Amino acid sequence: MKTRIFLMALLALFTLACQEQPAEISITINAENMDAETEYSIIAGDFRSEPVAKFKLKDGETSYSSTQRIEKPTNVIIRASGESYASASALMETGQDLIVTMILNDEDEVEKSYGGTAAEVAQLMDDIGEINNKFFETHREKEQRQYSLSLEEYRTAFAAQSEEKLALVSNIESLSDDMKYILETDIWASTISSLNFYQMYKNRVLKEGEEKVIYPEVAEEMNKIYQFDERALYSQNFSRMLATTFSELAKDESDEVITYGNLYLRAEEDKKTYNTVIADPNIPSFMKEKALSTMLIGNASYPSSPLSASLELKDQFLKDFPESKFASDVEAGYAKWERLKKGVSAPNFTLEDQEGQMVSLSDFKGNVVYIDVWATWCGPCIKEFDYAKDIKAEFKNVDDVIFMYVSIDRLEDKDTWKTDLVKHGLAEGVNLFANGPDSEFVEKYNRTGIPRYILIDKDGTIHDAKTFRPSSTEILINEIQKLRGVSLDKALSMR
Repeated sequence: MKTRIFLMALLALFTLACQEQPAEISITINAENMDAETEYSIIAGDFRSEPVAKFKLKDGETSYSSTQRIEKPTNVIIRASGESYASASALMETGQDLIVTMILNDEDEVEKSYGGTAAEVAQLMDDIGEINNKFFETHREKEQRQYSLSLEEYRTAFAAQSEEKLALVSNIESLSDDMKYILETDIWASTISSLNFYQMYKNRVLKEGEEKVIYPEVAEEMNKIYQFDERALYSQNFSRMLATTFSELAKDESDEVITYGNLYLRAEEDKKTYNTVIADPNIPSFMKEKALSTMLIGNASYPSSPLSASLELKDQFLKDFPESKFASDVEAGYAKWERLKKGVSAPNFTLEDQEGQMVSLSDFKGNVVYIDVWATWCGPCIKEFDYAKDIKAEFKNVDDVIFMYVSIDRLEDKDTWKTDLVKHGLAEGVNLFANGPDSEFVEKYNRTGIPRYILIDKDGTIHDAKTFRPSSTEILINEIQKLRGVSLDKALSMR
């Protein structure tokens, strides 16, 4: 009998030992003296990912805990948004926990401290951020900021930064070999990407007639990406660098410079990049999958990437890499955009105008509606207003085109919004206040950067959820005319 009991106990212990440990991480946020309206969010993955948790602490609460399942080393971002802003991040492995304590001091600054098994990495992220900020502050007053340096000075400065960051990593004895590899890779990729930014900036400020700047040293450094193994893919800087590097491979000297508003050229560039990467036998499959998935996920939230073309490439990726471990990330990145694709009924919304009246999108059914999503603090948004004047002039004598301006300014900036409507010559149009970037309007039409433009047809269905900027004047006019049922020849004869 005793032998039987012993064997059963041994079997139970063996079974327990063989069970897979839960692939989880734990995050706890402690808040002291923080404003009651502060909104907290936890993001697991790329900084563009949707929060896995979003909340406000109730009266009397000072703490919130969340458990998340992960299958791989994952970057976790914790944000506190309100009158005071604070953020923290850490690369976390399965089984780790992170405790973030935020205290609002007498100077209205948020002080942070960390606990748990991921505390040292969270502090490392803060220390790396300080190194970066120190460098940028040193050159902030120069005409071209850090790009005022010569290439050699620039490389030397970033090499010194890299050494300082790597020393911080080596001081964390608790790091596993994989975590150390990922963090060191991330530092390398950040440094090399900065060199590429230097070259890109120098080409952006070229004067007419000057030849394109090409630094062989930059290409030489970026080509070292092929020496890394799959663990490098858990580095966010490395992943973004892959997408950038392979995009450059697809370009040639004849390629046009793509402006933010030129969606046709951007769609062609993305397609060219995709096909070039797929066809290149020298690129390891795992790098192809990561680079293309990163590009596609980025395009989903980028306001100047054409949605229809991005959806086509998404479908192509899932066909080319059906077993990819990044397939679920791509599908998740586009799930919310399927409801905004061409031909789908445009989600209705009701917002307050500058007179305090409630106005709905459905009020304008039967008209072509061009929606301009902007904010008073957005320089590129305001720059587009001058181009919009030419477009509105084109349709001043028609009654079936509506130009609607939706501000995502926060409530405290509402007076500024009303003042700026007059300042920018928008006061006579349809102007609506969405009340912040977390409003119902933003949720319905998906969070992206701004400026963002949406084109709705006369039937109230979406023609393009990310359409042309006013600076693509001729193209946009033709798009609107097509939706009015006016042929291109007739439109030209009307001018």
